[in-house]
Amino acid sequence: MGPVKLDPSGLQAQRYAAAHELRRCRELAVAAAAGLEEWRARLRTVTYSLYRHLAADDRLRRLVIVEARAIGGDSALLLDRAIASFADLIDEGRAEPSAPPTLTRATAELLAGAMFNELYLLTARRQPLPPERQLVPKFVYLAVLPYLGEEEAAAEVVCGHGGGGYRAG
Repeated sequence: MGPVKLDPSGLQAQRYAAAHELRRCRELAVAAAAGLEEWRARLRTVTYSLYRHLAADDRLRRLVIVEARAIGGDSALLLDRAIASFADLIDEGRAEPSAPPTLTRATAELLAGAMFNELYLLTARRQPLPPERQLVPKFVYLAVLPYLGEEEAAAEVVCGHGGGGYRAG
């Protein structure tokens, strides 16, 4: 796979479109989490919401996940912030009563980065995202595991919550 080829005359338009779409992702995440008090419910709902949004349009997903870094400008910064915001959500798991006291912010950053990288690889290879039931429960399992343990994490996969309180944006 070679570097992304960009038309210099359309660079500003690409930057604008990527920044707009990344802001939209942020709005969807905020709306999905609104009113949900339990950490795991917020995590699950936001994960499903963002996955559904990104899966709906391959072109926009590629722009946001792959090309945003290459085109630079605000879009690269907004992508970094989006990943950091998702890590913030995961990191809220440290406040759970059963979370081990040895966990640090780095755990959440690694988990958010791993999930982003999986989406990046699928998108960069121009592969369609698998159905949400194949990937999203795995993402939520991975995020819950270090904070609540194997049994609670496995419940996310076995129960097939389907997004819990997911609300369309």
